[in-house]
Amino acid sequence: MAAPPLSEVLDEARRLGLLGPGPVSDHIAHAEGFLAEPVPHRFLDLGSGAGVPGLVLAVAWPEASAVLLDGSVRRAAFLRRAVVALALEDRVEVVGARAEAAGRETRWRQGFDRVVARAFG
Repeated sequence: MAAPPLSEVLDEARRLGLLGPGPVSDHIAHAEGFLAEPVPHRFLDLGSGAGVPGLVLAVAWPEASAVLLDGSVRRAAFLRRAVVALALEDRVEVVGARAEAAGRETRWRQGFDRVVARAFG
């Protein structure tokens, strides 16, 4: 069975109240603005929320691994389901933790080529 398209996963995020207003296609287009060369080996999406831009970048960069970090238990649970639905679990990890706590852990320090954040705060 093929993975659902990213737009279907983000539609689900909207139904759950995890994605803001506007068409899903606009959210994807905005996230694509984070695409840049060179493609990172490993990136972090800080405050990943519904997975924008993290899921968009993970789909666009099949050679990159990613960590999607969000402090909300509900959003992290959604992200874990989304990663499995999109068949990204071999290279995308979801961390349910606040950034200030995760930043104290040695395994996250200096471990990313790129850090993105759409609306962290």
